[in-house]
This record gives sequence, structure tokens and C-alpha cells, in this order.
Amino acid sequence: MQSRAKLLGHPIHPMLIVFPLGLLATAVAFDIVGLSTGDASWFGISFWMIAAGIIGGLLSAVFGLVDWWAIPSGTRAKAIGFWHGAGNVVVVLLFIASWFLRRATPQSPGYSALSLSFIAVVLALVTGWLGGELVDRLGVGVDNGANLNAPSSLSGRPATEDTRKLKRVAYGGHKPVGSKLLSLAFVPNGLLKMTDPKFVRDSFAQWNYPARFRVAVSA
Repeated sequence: MQSRAKLLGHPIHPMLIVFPLGLLATAVAFDIVGLSTGDASWFGISFWMIAAGIIGGLLSAVFGLVDWWAIPSGTRAKAIGFWHGAGNVVVVLLFIASWFLRRATPQSPGYSALSLSFIAVVLALVTGWLGGELVDRLGVGVDNGANLNAPSSLSGRPATEDTRKLKRVAYGGHKPVGSKLLSLAFVPNGLLKMTDPKFVRDSFAQWNYPARFRVAVSA
């Protein structure tokens, strides 16, 4: 199921979500460093990273909501998407609470502020897994017909196309042979594509095409 909110052919939500996740997780890591070293400057850095992560999380949530709204009701993807989004809202709220508790003394956060951050980052691991389930297992945000040889997202062509089979066609048309009309195409790599390989093998000699052309099945 394709994403409804895209930029340059790619879903916006997955592009944005990495920033708040990275900022908030790193903020917790800096808190741990501050606790283990006794260096209060780490807490000051963490304070501002949490602020940036909250802003990024709220922004990415908007585009995530747009994509979730488009998922058909009654599907497993709709339910997983709900818990993914709701869980991430809780994560952001926990970090907001932690940030407010730190605001008076950013370089000396209390245990309540630190505990909220630690709980939030553990919950983010769960919601992150749910996000992966949506994409990798349920295909949310993936172009319809996506394949390993799909054309670039910037090309404007559908993902169902296979670039191996659809290289720039120099000539295309139909050739009547007996009672059949066979589709064929000449492509730059010398590949001759036809629809009926067995019939082509029987009739190929009649066409007088150069031997360098190879016969292949046209999907």
C-alpha cells in the first residue's frame, strides 16, 4: 500500500522519524554518560537534544497520521498502525514531561526526569518494532508492485515495471507469422523479446534477423 504523503517519490514519515528517534535515544545515552562520569555538561546537552527530538517527533507524527488514515479499516495493518502511533505519542509525552522537569536546572536533572526518559526510550523500541512490522510485513508505505528492478521513484513510472525488461526500446511492433501475430521489440543490448518462444523458435529463420539477436520470453 503506497504512502499518501510523499516527497520526491518517497514516504515522508519514515524519512523524518529517524531524526527524533536518534536525538531522543542519544539524549538518554548522554544521561547515562553524565550519571557514570559525574560530568553535568552531558545533562545540559541531553536537555537540548530532547527539545529537538520532541519537535521532530511531533512533525513526523503528522505525516504518520496521514498514512494511517488511508489504511483500510478492519485490517491488521490498521490495528498495528494505531498502536504504533499511540505508543509514539506516549513516548513524546514522556519526554515532554522529562524536559519540563529538567527546565529549571538542565545540568542537574532529578531522578523523576531521568526515569521518564529511560521508560520512554524502552517504549520507543516497541513502537519502532511495530513500525517495522507495518512496512516489512504488511507493506504499508511500499509502492504497489515494488520489485528489485523497479525504476527510480523520480522517473514517474510505476514500480511494477522491471528495468531489466524495459530498457529503452529502439523499435517495437508486431510481425505476422502464419496465423499468429507476435509482439517483438529490438532493444539496445541486442535482446529480441517475443511472446511465444516455442513458436518463435520454429519460425525465427523465416524472419532473417541477425543471429546476434537472442530470443526471450516477454513477461
